[in-house]
Amino acid sequence: MLIALLEDDEAMAGLLKASLSAAGYRVIHFATGAAFRKGVAARLPALAIIDRLLPDDDGISVLSWYRAQVNAATPVLFASAMDAEVDIVAALDAGADD
Repeated sequence: MLIALLEDDEAMAGLLKASLSAAGYRVIHFATGAAFRKGVAARLPALAIIDRLLPDDDGISVLSWYRAQVNAATPVLFASAMDAEVDIVAALDAGADD
């Protein structure tokens, strides 16, 4: 199973990649929204994990783009340190599954 990971924090991305790879998943990592937008359509993942705070974009807009332009059915986990109810609702409204 291929997982697309959009995470700009290299330490966090490394930890997630190592954990997921050890569990038998293939992970393709993107550090920016632009890289994710460019690379994810060419390798359609079975799952996407998208970070909220990115250096060049906002995870909400990347998620909305992904749902509208690439795949509306792929499960998407939204990762964020922002835990206010309004932030969680915004991610779910944009199409996150969890």
